[in-house]
Parts: sequence; structure tokens; C-alpha cells
Amino acid sequence: MMGRSILLTRTSGGTVKAFNNVCLHRQSQVVSGCGTAKRFSCPYHAWTYDNTGGWSAFPAVKASQGSP
Repeated sequence: MMGRSILLTRTSGGTVKAFNNVCLHRQSQVVSGCGTAKRFSCPYHAWTYDNTGGWSAFPAVKASQGSP
């Protein structure tokens, strides 16, 4: 996918998942480089995603913004 950063993960069950490598909040790149992780955190507001693509945490959300 030309021009897009893709995040590839493998779940604990062995399923391979692919996601756009951007935070849903401010479109900031979540991961740079390679490695092994079960969670991925956005450097902007620390929204955290698990390796299945679900939200793990979103600490900087104010009550007026609602949940993601």
C-alpha cells in the first residue's frame, strides 16, 4: 500500500492482523521501526491499542470528549 504505514501484529492465537499505523484520535503515527509488543501507544496522548486492534487505554480523554 504505497504511501501508507501499516502495523502488522500476531495475536496470542497466532492470527496475523494488519492496521493503519495511525492513532484514531489525532492521526499520529503509533509505531516506528520493528519489534515485539502486545500493546502500542500513541506518543501524542498515550492512547494505547492491543495487538488485536482494540483500545487498551485512552488516558488523556476528557469527559466532554466522550470515549473513543
